[in-house]
Amino acid sequence: MIRGRPCAWIALLLAGFYACGETREQMLARAQAYRDAGNLEAMRGAYESILAHHPYDVEAIAGMIQAASRANATEDYVRWSRELLRVRPWDLEANLAVARWELDRGRRKEATARLMMALQDADFAQDKQRILILLGKIHQQEIQRLLEIKETSHGLPLPPDEPARGG
Repeated sequence: MIRGRPCAWIALLLAGFYACGETREQMLARAQAYRDAGNLEAMRGAYESILAHHPYDVEAIAGMIQAASRANATEDYVRWSRELLRVRPWDLEANLAVARWELDRGRRKEATARLMMALQDADFAQDKQRILILLGKIHQQEIQRLLEIKETSHGLPLPPDEPARGG
């Protein structure tokens, strides 16, 4: 029977476990070496190993985004961008990626929210211009939608400006 403080024994056991395996920094270096060699599958595997132990590791998530980008895997790119936004909701590139994806699916409201978050992280005029161009595109789509509604409702009574309130 082991006597003493159980927390100390657990810490010692965990320290021994991690001493046998690679550290996070070693796994990152290995992933970057795979990236430099162009081995996307091994790169992805190394980043996944990091995320298995550190699910909110920003560098590993960014590495998964980079791997998806290099593989032209749009769904994975957006999925990992969304994952990065869970950790860094203001991240410019992740917000832009998700906003474009939402916009391509006709989800203007969601795209606008992402672009507004991206605008908060944009430090350079070039980044702000990219965001404003996308917001302008959404604005044009909304104007077109409203014009179509007006044309199809010609001759029909228009709804009141404010819905009737009960009470």
